[in-house]
Amino acid sequence: MTYDLAVWEGDPPADRAAARVEFERLYARYIGSGHHFEPAARIAGYVRALLDRFPDIGSDEGADNPWAGGSLMSMVRGPLLCIPIVSGRADEISVWAVQLAGVHGLNCYDPRLNQLRLPVDRLPEPVVDSRVLRDAAVQRLTGLLLEVGWETARSSCTEPAFAQLQPTGLVFSFRPNPSIRFGEVTFSPTVGTGHRELGRLCNEFMGRPPSAGSPGALGTAVDLGSLLYADGLSAASFTRWRVSSEDEVDTGTAVLLEDLAGDGMPFMQRFASLGDIIAWTYVNRGYQARDGILAVACALDGREAEAAEVIGDYAAYGTDQVGRLLEQTTRFVQNFVGHFGIGEDALRRLSST
Repeated sequence: MTYDLAVWEGDPPADRAAARVEFERLYARYIGSGHHFEPAARIAGYVRALLDRFPDIGSDEGADNPWAGGSLMSMVRGPLLCIPIVSGRADEISVWAVQLAGVHGLNCYDPRLNQLRLPVDRLPEPVVDSRVLRDAAVQRLTGLLLEVGWETARSSCTEPAFAQLQPTGLVFSFRPNPSIRFGEVTFSPTVGTGHRELGRLCNEFMGRPPSAGSPGALGTAVDLGSLLYADGLSAASFTRWRVSSEDEVDTGTAVLLEDLAGDGMPFMQRFASLGDIIAWTYVNRGYQARDGILAVACALDGREAEAAEVIGDYAAYGTDQVGRLLEQTTRFVQNFVGHFGIGEDALRRLSST
């Protein structure tokens, strides 16, 4: 569903009733008639101003635009333009579009609500480019993390990852998970403790290429928000880790870093050995991927009987799988058995499915 904003050249309507009459007249003549009309000069200039800020979908810069249709200029019919705005951004974009229309001497009308949209007596404030805001927040957060001893495991503004290698062979992992929602940037971070060889083997058994940088956490990853919730703070992604403007980049990322230090680090520091990871993973089993991690961890720790039992549990998921999912399960078990020399029963079970 979209929000539709009608914009046209002409004398300002006296009220919403007059706006409706004029919109219906323009619509019948310029859109309903089916004839082609070149864009009028003033409305064309307005569209160019809209596109300067949010280019059309299909252009290199248009991935984050709020227009729900195709080329915005192609929607102009003479002096009339009906702008389809994606519903999730209707409030922020329509207010800005109305303000900009006022600067160009144009009229705005909401045909669905029969509402004359009037600009306030000021220039329109620019809408923040959400991608630029996200990139600035991630870059600021990266700088703060590097200052306190974190390393970049994945350099990316969309999926950044950070790690701290521990002398014990364990790895502390932090993923901020930034996302763009309604023009704001929110973080949904996860933290966890993993093991270098555990991470390498699980990726290898899954057939994934070696990961660049430091390995991430496997088996112990939790939402940082759930740790704060246990301390009485709920909906942290929306109340604490939200950046709405460039002025909030420093404070928003600083709060996230404080929560990582106050709640995330104590969780990760609970794990001093591979045995600690195994104990936690046993308690938090419940899906196939975690069983695979647990089987590899047990085998690495010399617990062959436990590893054989858990890889059997992992293989049991294959009885309800088909196609690529079954192929992935079979590949993991085959590689596990080939590497450790245990778990042949699990492989035979898969062969009979």
